[in-house]
Amino acid sequence: MTSPPPSFDVYNTSTVQLQQLLGAGSLTSVKAVTAYLDQIDRHNTAGLELHAVIDTPPRALALKLAQALDDERARQGARGPLHGVPVLVKDIFNTDPELGMGTTCGSGALRGAKPKRNSAIVDLLIRSGAIVIGKANLSELACIKGSPPCTSGWSAAGGQGQSPYVRGGIDKEDTCLGHSTPAGSSSGSASGIAAGFAPFSIGSETDGSLVYPASRAALYGLKLSHGSYPLDGCQPFHPAYDCYGILAKTPADIAVVSSIILGKSDLISSGDWKNLRIGFINPELWLLGAGDVKPNADYQKQYDTAMQNVIKTLESAGARVVQSIELVTVEQLAKEEDGVDFDVIAFDNWRANFEAYLTGFSESPVSSLEAMIEFNKQHAKTCLPPGKIPLIATEESCPDIRLTNKKEQPSQGLLESLLVASPDPQAEQKIERLRQKSRAAIQEALKSHDVDILVAPDDSRLCAIASTAGYACGAAPLGFAEFNGRAFGVQLMAGNAGEEKIIQVMSAWEKTFPDARKAPPLMVNSS
Repeated sequence: MTSPPPSFDVYNTSTVQLQQLLGAGSLTSVKAVTAYLDQIDRHNTAGLELHAVIDTPPRALALKLAQALDDERARQGARGPLHGVPVLVKDIFNTDPELGMGTTCGSGALRGAKPKRNSAIVDLLIRSGAIVIGKANLSELACIKGSPPCTSGWSAAGGQGQSPYVRGGIDKEDTCLGHSTPAGSSSGSASGIAAGFAPFSIGSETDGSLVYPASRAALYGLKLSHGSYPLDGCQPFHPAYDCYGILAKTPADIAVVSSIILGKSDLISSGDWKNLRIGFINPELWLLGAGDVKPNADYQKQYDTAMQNVIKTLESAGARVVQSIELVTVEQLAKEEDGVDFDVIAFDNWRANFEAYLTGFSESPVSSLEAMIEFNKQHAKTCLPPGKIPLIATEESCPDIRLTNKKEQPSQGLLESLLVASPDPQAEQKIERLRQKSRAAIQEALKSHDVDILVAPDDSRLCAIASTAGYACGAAPLGFAEFNGRAFGVQLMAGNAGEEKIIQVMSAWEKTFPDARKAPPLMVNSS
């Protein structure tokens, strides 16, 4: 039975606005949950087939939780700004079976696995009154499976995630982070919010896993500083680099959720450029290589023009702008005499960390990396598929987009290499040395150019040096590619404890570039 149209716009209503509607009594959490679940039903595996969500709770259970929060609000008021607000969480965060959803990390080998308890972040959301209505799809195991990497947004458990903005879906010949992909690994966490599946989501990042998808989904995103909140119950990449992140439609939403996670109350900003000093990284040194994003000359020209317009606009708005700032890259740090290669050390001891994570399940089809690899081999049709993944709807059901070719995802080469890899006995010292060098380089760039924040292209590795330093990194939307509709934006970094400054810049950015975010035309036009 189809529910009546929602009394609010699922594509554009923010978390803050939703809470205002709930507080005013013009909307209930029951109606909000119904509207978002209807939207998931409409476009997750049907409609545009976005495959942004792996699992949702039984509708009756979700509505029961929503009703309980409506009743609590009526009795004693709201717990806070997330009371009764639906949320998606990346499917690397454990959820207790009582919530009615599994936890797969995108792996077919973890279908049916039952965590012993919620992850720390899920417990925090629930205590804050949020309602978890979906586990977001991701690049399988946070992009730790194939060699070469599987296409961003693909997982055996969730299928091929799609960007709701890209006309034609994923190009069969595209690279892992190519222009047609949703990027990753927090792919569904971003695409789902852009598609109106929830007002905000919680993802994770080790190296770009949140800020890349945020830009591809025309969202604001913030990867929090390392150590901001316990990572208990989160599938690891590397504990020295793993961080939580928030994806939302507005900087105000980012501020609200960040405040709850960080335990702060002063992250709301007025959005004024005055007295802000903005430094733009030299883009020629920072763009991702052709192996990550296939070059497109017309798109690059459009992007460069958009960035020059940004600089002119910010100067006119009262910001002090410094261009072509030099900052050492992680690749350059690796080549120094006592250098440490981030792209190597980030994988150190992954097997032990992952198998320790698996002990957090009371039931699981596999309990070791070796067993997972063997499971994938035994279930190769779904776990290592040779071009069997349905990507998007047919031309008949969605005439605005063409049918995309199937894409093979047959490799688990990275898992196999990590199975036999030996831990680096000097890893702890190397990680700390790299962290100190990264922090010194970032602070020197900020100080020597007298700027508050560094801005880089969205398809860059500013996020990588932010990761090695343990610093926050953000994403802000800017525009849409003429050639295929993909969204694009910028990355933001502000040094130690940089969340407040990043949110301040985001807030000013939103007021200056209000058209940088919009609902996906493919969805609005097909509704």
